[in-house]
Amino acid sequence: MMTATNVLTTLISLFSFTLLCTSCQVDKNLELTEEEAVEIIETSVQKNSGGMVESIEAYTEKIVTDTNNTNCNFQYQDSFNFNFDNTAVTAAYAVDWTYSFSCNSFNVPTMAQFNLVSTGTYQSNRLNSADNITANIEVSGLDFASADVLFNGNYTRLGSQEITTNFNSRSLTSTLGIAMNDISVSKTAFQIQSGSAQVILTGTDQENSFNYSGTLVFNGGGSATLNLNGNSYTIDLNP
Repeated sequence: MMTATNVLTTLISLFSFTLLCTSCQVDKNLELTEEEAVEIIETSVQKNSGGMVESIEAYTEKIVTDTNNTNCNFQYQDSFNFNFDNTAVTAAYAVDWTYSFSCNSFNVPTMAQFNLVSTGTYQSNRLNSADNITANIEVSGLDFASADVLFNGNYTRLGSQEITTNFNSRSLTSTLGIAMNDISVSKTAFQIQSGSAQVILTGTDQENSFNYSGTLVFNGGGSATLNLNGNSYTIDLNP
């Protein structure tokens, strides 16, 4: 049989637990977690979401074809729409390219200056994003003796996101900067073979700001390793 003292103790415990749970539910504006940062970086790089890999590999195919019919030091322009839709991700971007070739004394292209501007959206299982993308990249290895082309330069993605992880949804704005270092793409398979990049993700999550930095190493075979805060994450570049 419960005494009055036991009843009072039980009520106090229940009241304290309720306050604790209420506090947990209200406090949704914690700083962006590493898990969420990885999610943003991953989808911003992946091919199917119109990420950096799509831009690099598509442009490689374009310039390898164009080097057979090229006007040196002429600025080319190209505009197109990128669309992708499956059960995992939906993406739609309007893309503008400008690029020009530098040639050797035999009028053979050896290098290209590639600039990109793109706007659009993508939706994955946990992330919705509206983005503005710019890239300024130097592409070398266009001579016939090279099996791969090399990308060096900067890729920047400014986005507004809605992210849902662990049953918690939040809105945020972010800037993802990627500095490419000798990212090698096959001239025949048009796929990334190797290379690395420095990655910086900054932004605000309502009341909080966040800042994550790390490295991205391309392993070949459609995968990359993201190193962030001493932790390693494998990214499928073509999910």
